[in-house]
Amino acid sequence: MEGMQPLALFEAPGIVHWHAWKRIDGEVLPAIVMQHSYVTGGGRNTREHFRTLVAWPVKQVKPEMWLRRTNVGITKAQATPEVPDVIVGDATFDATFLIQSPGDVTAPRRLLTPAIRQFILAGPKREAWTLARGYACCIFHADVAADGLLTMLRRARTMAEMWAKN
Repeated sequence: MEGMQPLALFEAPGIVHWHAWKRIDGEVLPAIVMQHSYVTGGGRNTREHFRTLVAWPVKQVKPEMWLRRTNVGITKAQATPEVPDVIVGDATFDATFLIQSPGDVTAPRRLLTPAIRQFILAGPKREAWTLARGYACCIFHADVAADGLLTMLRRARTMAEMWAKN
């Protein structure tokens, strides 16, 4: 990507294949783009699973939360006793995403505004989000081409802007 600085290229499977970063004017943290994969199965049943991630810095750090689509992957995403699913009160959103906020279970209802929920729901079916530690992370459950990466960069930047206004 133009203006992105490559940090590393790895050849070993099951780890990050590549990642890059770009310092953004006025931001303490850089924007980060990376691809990761892992392998499941063996022999004829071997399958490589890709994740592409764009992390855009957010100036205001808020409670961490993870939003995973319930319909992506081999098994349905499920809450755990340690980190339960949080319901925000939007039937479509609650049915589509497993929402977890281990530090503050009240945060999603308060911070996932109708505009943010609509923005997330309008995204691709294989897209998930992590809003944590000063980043809005757009995670796509596949390998992506350059045009897809540009879309992810735009979506992550938009989410960071929306998130910072909350």
